[in-house]
Amino acid sequence: MNFALPSTALLVIGVFAVSVSSADYDAGLAAFESGHYENALDAWQPLAEGGDKRAQWGLGMMYSNGFGVEMNDAEALKWFELSATQGFADAQYRIGVMQQNGWGLPMDDVAAADWFEKAAEQGHTEAQVALGQIYAAEYAPIYDPVKAYKWFAIATALGDIDAHSKRDEHAARMEAGDLEQAKALASEWLDRNKALQAQQ
Repeated sequence: MNFALPSTALLVIGVFAVSVSSADYDAGLAAFESGHYENALDAWQPLAEGGDKRAQWGLGMMYSNGFGVEMNDAEALKWFELSATQGFADAQYRIGVMQQNGWGLPMDDVAAADWFEKAAEQGHTEAQVALGQIYAAEYAPIYDPVKAYKWFAIATALGDIDAHSKRDEHAARMEAGDLEQAKALASEWLDRNKALQAQQ
């Protein structure tokens, strides 16, 4: 005999599962931040294997830094990529860092910028500053002072403590026309993403 649960029961089960997953992730995060890495691994491993993008990022952080596990760039990259492909900005940023530094990936500022931009568009200020620095480097193959100022200005507006000085130092070296264009691009982005500003 087939028995189907009513939709309301399925909804309750789904909400309960999400709540349990969130609680387990939070427990892992608390353990990670307090240096109890074995407990963090115990909490995050099953979640990550089940597809939780936050726990996947967490395992990536552990393997990339050797926190409670042997440092392993390949393993870190595996977990970061699983998380990043689900749109998790922290993981996208970390892949950019690895790509920029040649940790487990070929050193490549252009590829790093692609990852930083994915995170930057979601309001990740560290990624915005990192992207600005790549565009600001005159030796970089994608040197673009306008885009550099744009991302420094956006990160400043979102509260990054390092971005303000970088924005002003960069602005001092820009042509007036480029600076006005950059300011307009930053304002347009902030207007489109007012919800991100409200979170600051």
